[in-house]
Amino acid sequence: MNDGNSLSVALSLRGVRNIVESVDEAFRVGYRLNRWITINWEQAEVSADFHAAQTRFWKLACEWLRRRGVPFAQVWVLENHCKTGIHGHYLVHVPPTFVEEFGRLQRRWLRKAGCRVKQGIVKSKQFPPGTEIGRANGTVRYMLKGAGKKICTALGIRREFGGTVIGKRCGASEFLSEAARTRRKKSFTVHPNHYRARMTIALGHMSRDEAENWLLTKPQQESVDQWRLENLVPSRVPHRD
Repeated sequence: MNDGNSLSVALSLRGVRNIVESVDEAFRVGYRLNRWITINWEQAEVSADFHAAQTRFWKLACEWLRRRGVPFAQVWVLENHCKTGIHGHYLVHVPPTFVEEFGRLQRRWLRKAGCRVKQGIVKSKQFPPGTEIGRANGTVRYMLKGAGKKICTALGIRREFGGTVIGKRCGASEFLSEAARTRRKKSFTVHPNHYRARMTIALGHMSRDEAENWLLTKPQQESVDQWRLENLVPSRVPHRD
């Protein structure tokens, strides 16, 4: 995923897989990625240390969400265009209850991250309830436009050069990381009602087997099959870019 101080000019295959699988996981466990944010670190005048500013900003957002009992579910990519400079695209879960407050706090978090806050450095949009699947589909395709040529061709995405980026170019929050996904798959069958079932088991109302049977017989209106990045199936991506 282009770590450290290395230079990259495109999203790697590993990075693309991680984003796709992280988004899939977010919808599977019931935390829909429903807010689309773009931050221009160049305009914020932190381009010399944009990774530190990005980390600080999202740490503040993460802590704020966690204090409200919401896990931090997010994926992100960085681009560096000749006209706009270094900027990041972020897809994150923000419950409708906290949308207004989250929107107001963004600029405060940017200031605390060392940014010079001015008009145009942050664009933020909440997806209307019921549209998250379709909106996330289109958004993820847009985020992956800076992948290698062979990957974009395989995914049916029109490729755009994402510029040269120093260090990590894309990623996912710890809640959606590969390690977290693996732990959840080992501990319990993933399902749209997964989180509710875990809570039920934790409260002692039913056993794991009873919870799994309950999930199978009482599916939510939108099943996990409805979350399909139709052209983003990892198995269709070539082994090299």
